[in-house]
Amino acid sequence: MDEAPKSKPTLRARADKIKDFRCKNLIAVIEHPDDIRNIGTIIRNVSALGVDKAYVVTGEALLPDEWADIRTKRALNAISASALAIALGVFTPALVTAQRLHTVAVDATVGSATGRGGDFKDPWMVGARLAASVRFGRGTHLRYFAELATDGLALAKADLPYCSLSSRGGCQRTYPEFTGTTAVVGLVNTRTDDVELRAGLGAGTYRASGTRVGAVLAQLDVTGFFTSHVGVVVGARQVVVPRYRRDKLTIRPWMLGVRVR
Repeated sequence: MDEAPKSKPTLRARADKIKDFRCKNLIAVIEHPDDIRNIGTIIRNVSALGVDKAYVVTGEALLPDEWADIRTKRALNAISASALAIALGVFTPALVTAQRLHTVAVDATVGSATGRGGDFKDPWMVGARLAASVRFGRGTHLRYFAELATDGLALAKADLPYCSLSSRGGCQRTYPEFTGTTAVVGLVNTRTDDVELRAGLGAGTYRASGTRVGAVLAQLDVTGFFTSHVGVVVGARQVVVPRYRRDKLTIRPWMLGVRVR
């Protein structure tokens, strides 16, 4: 009488057999994976090396919050069924998705600006800006950001030695040298980790020639990251000063610089 063939062990059972042999002090970190399929491959490899924990650090919502939902991720299933079993059988709950709910960034930019409103000559200026922002939220493609910045709208400007007559009498003055602090909140598109598009609204307080004024502003910028942490940012803003010495002024700065996150 033929002996009945033994049932083949399940992937989970095979994973459980080696669970006690893992190195509890060995941790692997997967930082900013470009392709979700890389996660499955790396999980399988770190398991073979006896790694106890694997952290996935990313700004994107690559993995579900619930482990049971991982079974529905076709990209993980297709590349490695064993990786899925390892994640559910060995790493649970040690496998951690450290998707960054809060990402901090610092911008340093310079640029030119033009001003409108009032009776001023040569409304062209060069400014600089230093900003710190935090990106937060759990959205897959859209998140929020808040930013605080030190802004110099006219650190240098055109001041040609001629007199243009003012409608108020005398010569026209050069455009005010506004410097101050701004706060902006808005939305950031995180469809990819290499390109970041932000749009926001905010307010600020500026000082020029001993006069302090309030302002409202809007900004739009895009950043292309050539490494995981450093990118080039290009953007435009519109700063509206409702009242400066009886005039309403509008300044439109363009900026170019570096963002580090």
